[in-house]
Amino acid sequence: MDDNVINLEVACEVLTQTALSVDTAKCGSEAIEKVQQGSFDLIFMDIQMPGMDGFETTRRIRQTKGYESTPIVAMSANSADEQEFECRMAGMDDYLAKPVEPNKLFSMLLEWLPAPAGSESRGQSVSRPLEGGTAESATDGQLSANEQVDEVSRSVENLPPGSRGGPIDQRVLASLLGADVSKQRRILREFRDMTNATLLKLRAAHKERDEKQICFLAHKLKSSAGTVGAFTIAEQCLALELAGQGESWPRITELLQEMFVESQRLNYAVDEI
Repeated sequence: MDDNVINLEVACEVLTQTALSVDTAKCGSEAIEKVQQGSFDLIFMDIQMPGMDGFETTRRIRQTKGYESTPIVAMSANSADEQEFECRMAGMDDYLAKPVEPNKLFSMLLEWLPAPAGSESRGQSVSRPLEGGTAESATDGQLSANEQVDEVSRSVENLPPGSRGGPIDQRVLASLLGADVSKQRRILREFRDMTNATLLKLRAAHKERDEKQICFLAHKLKSSAGTVGAFTIAEQCLALELAGQGESWPRITELLQEMFVESQRLNYAVDEI
């Protein structure tokens, strides 16, 4: 569950490569409705969302019959040390930092998915991605989580030199999605459009001196930027979030100007992919 469209789409692409059955929710109320209507073996829960946050959503899911002990893994761009206690108190079982790293995601799947019938260990139903978009069960090849990720990540070494620098580090999406350039291009264009729209909202919030909205928008864009490998924008968003928390308006103005310049570099880079 994640209210961030980019993060949700990338996570679904990665999980689909494992041949698992995946469903999504964009807000807490939708997640509660889905668990009441269906059956899930593992839930990934975003923490920071508008409206009902991940903590309250988890507490309500724990009150739903049949979900008293279903594994729930928290997901956040904040450090685990800052939120681990609150995650545990809400009923979450583990923590996965964003942007998500493939090896850590697969390790979580192997750790928390229930063992299939006739198996003594968890996660053996996780399957490995193969070239061409099909999948093979991990029980056939007995591949570890790291071996699954290695197959996807090999495509990184084949990227052209120009893709390793600039506004976008294409190695990041390649490690998540494999060598499917069309998927990478589609997600990067969605991120570009999201960045441009967010900058307009940030300018409006700056005009209204709304530091809470600035912090919220910066945090959300920071998460997506890390997911797609736009590390300069991610760093600028972190600085903007901190400046918003401190209500440092001269610094906020300076960062928004820097982000506008970087967004122009991003637009050009995505058009060239």
